[in-house]
Amino acid sequence: MHEFLELLLTLLLQFFYREVKEPLMSFFLKCMQFWRRCSKPDSREFSKIANATLIGAIMMGSMGFFVKLIFIPVNHILMASPAENAKYGFE
Repeated sequence: MHEFLELLLTLLLQFFYREVKEPLMSFFLKCMQFWRRCSKPDSREFSKIANATLIGAIMMGSMGFFVKLIFIPVNHILMASPAENAKYGFE
């Protein structure tokens, strides 16, 4: 019985090392390599990124605004009753 427990413990430790510790260590080492390669952007690079982000936000916001601007009257025309449409000149 004692030999069986030793064998079981040995197998469990090997499994733990192979399936848990090695992948975690590998992931940690890859993270450290990535972290060492990363660098802070200088002011020129930062301003380029900030300008691109600002332009993208303005474009997305304006597209959403114009879609909503067009959709509101169309929605009122489509969803209104025929009597309301006639009142506003839509037939």
